[in-house]
Amino acid sequence: MTELENIADKISTSSSVSSVERNLTDKLYGMGMNEALEHMPVNNDATGYTFFVKPQLNLSTDNIKIHSKLAQLLTKDDGVHRFVRCTLDPHLYYKDVFKGKETAGVKSALVDHTSPFIHVVNNTLESISGWPDPVLPTYVSPAGVRKEQYGYTDGVREIYNNYTLDINNRNIAQDPITLLFDMWETYMSGVFADDFISPYPEFIVNREYDFNTRVYRFILDIDGRSIKKIALSGASFPINLPMGKFFDSSRDVTLRAQSLSINTRLESFGAMYNDYKYMLSFNLTVAGFNPEAAKLIFNRMPYKPNKSKANSSNLVRVPVSLYSKFKYRMIPIIDLELMTLDFYVDKNLLSVELKKEK
Repeated sequence: MTELENIADKISTSSSVSSVERNLTDKLYGMGMNEALEHMPVNNDATGYTFFVKPQLNLSTDNIKIHSKLAQLLTKDDGVHRFVRCTLDPHLYYKDVFKGKETAGVKSALVDHTSPFIHVVNNTLESISGWPDPVLPTYVSPAGVRKEQYGYTDGVREIYNNYTLDINNRNIAQDPITLLFDMWETYMSGVFADDFISPYPEFIVNREYDFNTRVYRFILDIDGRSIKKIALSGASFPINLPMGKFFDSSRDVTLRAQSLSINTRLESFGAMYNDYKYMLSFNLTVAGFNPEAAKLIFNRMPYKPNKSKANSSNLVRVPVSLYSKFKYRMIPIIDLELMTLDFYVDKNLLSVELKKEK
């Protein structure tokens, strides 16, 4: 055995990594000598999460009580109408205004006021499409005498133009999604038409739109935590509602079959991909709604860590193996150092579940 063969034999027998890991690292390191493609490990984009951020509509009593359609949200029952009202107007949890006086606020047991996301849209999402591809603009010169040409970049790669996201949601009992989008679009139309509907004063002063949402889309690795890709819209708002199909009639198709899904279009502006600062914006959105999450977020990268303040939070990270036990109760936070999307719950809730496991 030659010296080279002896070295190769030692490498192959003493390696501590698995054959799959070695196969992957080899592909990154050097020339494979025309190795067959079927021997190469494939990419594992395993799990996807989509989040729709709540808008900030002004659905206070004084603002909508004389509007013939929006006034139906003023019900006293804690049902689907109050759910929609509190989802579209997070301010109501803290205060409402009636006859010029602040009230104690409007709450719904169906809405988590510490979460910035419209969970009913997230949880019932069947498909989302329409994300634009980044394309680098180029300039190519006219051909010369010998057909010679040259070229160079002639613009930015970032996407700031408008596009449409198509989302398809599974319709569920009580039809909350149809009502939510209906009230959302009715409010936008009412503000435009000056139907005695106006945004909250701070939005008027700051010249901000209160009806926008932002769509976050995460693709995770097979471990259920590591972020492989992230996409988000700069700003989006719904522009259609498939109301007409509910009233179509056919003996061959039942009404239930006609209303199984809801297809909505979101007019969107700007598409951002795999940018660190937008992962930070996701965390800041969570922190703005949840004070306990803020203790963790503001005591990690890129901020100066303060372990004592971070440890004062009543939130604790949920292991991936326990996600199914805490679904509908978890709070997402991105670890910007490890680049993972983690979920948290109240530590008392986790400890109770762990005791059950024992």
